[in-house]
Amino acid sequence: MSKWTLADIPSQAGKWAFITGANSGIGFHAARHLAGAGCAVILGCRDAMKCEAARQRIKQEFPTADVTVSFGSSMSVHPLGTQKESHTISQSG
Repeated sequence: MSKWTLADIPSQAGKWAFITGANSGIGFHAARHLAGAGCAVILGCRDAMKCEAARQRIKQEFPTADVTVSFGSSMSVHPLGTQKESHTISQSG
């Protein structure tokens, strides 16, 4: 049995993910890899500048990725809640 790698992530086209703590660490890497697999990603962060920097890093690696930011008290996924295919990765900190 071979080891699972990031190359094994199936296409995430048509899906979306809201990831909190997405400007660094596990949250950033989850966002990065999902975006690379075609998932529309919303980066949830407390700091607007760090959130935008993370978005730019992902876009640099995956120029066609659909990556948006949501920060501070404006963080919301209500409009997306009606879509069936989704991921939410929430980290406590």
